[in-house]
Amino acid sequence: MHDKGRFTTLDGLRGIAALLVMFYHAGTSSPIAMPGGYLAVDLFFALSGFVIALAYEARLRAGLSLRAFTVNRLIRIYPMFLVGALIGAILLPAHLGILVMLPDFDSPTLLFPANPPMWSLLFELMINIAFALLALRIGTRGLLMILASSGAALCYAAIDSVTGLNVGAFWKGAAFGIARTVFSFTLGIALYRLRDRLNIHRRLAWQAWLLVPVLVTALMLAPDNRAWWDLICIFLLLPALLWLGTMWDLPKGKLAETLGDLSYPLYCIHAPLIWAGNRWHLDMGMLCLAMVAAAWALGRWVDRPVRTRIAMIIKGRRPEAPAAT
Repeated sequence: MHDKGRFTTLDGLRGIAALLVMFYHAGTSSPIAMPGGYLAVDLFFALSGFVIALAYEARLRAGLSLRAFTVNRLIRIYPMFLVGALIGAILLPAHLGILVMLPDFDSPTLLFPANPPMWSLLFELMINIAFALLALRIGTRGLLMILASSGAALCYAAIDSVTGLNVGAFWKGAAFGIARTVFSFTLGIALYRLRDRLNIHRRLAWQAWLLVPVLVTALMLAPDNRAWWDLICIFLLLPALLWLGTMWDLPKGKLAETLGDLSYPLYCIHAPLIWAGNRWHLDMGMLCLAMVAAAWALGRWVDRPVRTRIAMIIKGRRPEAPAAT
């Protein structure tokens, strides 16, 4: 996930997006109203498509196996998923399948009632595996066909919707959640390939800071026709932010890197904690600050060390190549 260094602007956007999802799920008790916060998930999928293509296309072409790729993705996704699943299972009644990323097939509403955002992590893993299987076989025409078909499905979903394209978490509309995942992830791959073909180089630019207020404002708006505004964001605005984020690097990116590091732990843990906070009548502003602090701590002292340890254990079990003489 490096191209002569981290994409610090993308780190910052990912961290801000995680905060906006948190504010969205906090609802009316949120310190910041964020009616379109769920659209941050579409940005996550697009970011993932770009980063996965950047990190793995060349390695898959060089012979990286599907098994090795899947193990790498599980190491990245599962530890914090398990933390979020355990928090949900402790605070709410939960089926044991959540611990192994299985949705609750008996639930009449949510795929993961104890921690609703987990749907996107399951779909993320599924689209990652599909990428490893198909990416090298699909050229530009194939990507355009996938974008056209999944985009058409989202347009169809928007026709009858008055509440927006917040689909995927509920069994009703789960198929459109798949379309949502496929479209944005594929778009991320397409932007990576276009950038690679044009041989675009990043540069330090203060304009990168402007992407943050644009993202926040877009997700803060509450237009009358919610679904069609969502389409504008998914089809145009969010891809534009991703594209500019790959071209402009923040001059001082330490804050952006910190936001990027805490984004995934925050995404995994916030929903059941917000539910508990509302039930126990906690101050939501203070709870949000506490969750951000907890996510930072989890990222630094749990997520990264655990992933490193698991990777070392797996690597240690593999036969090593003979030493060069």
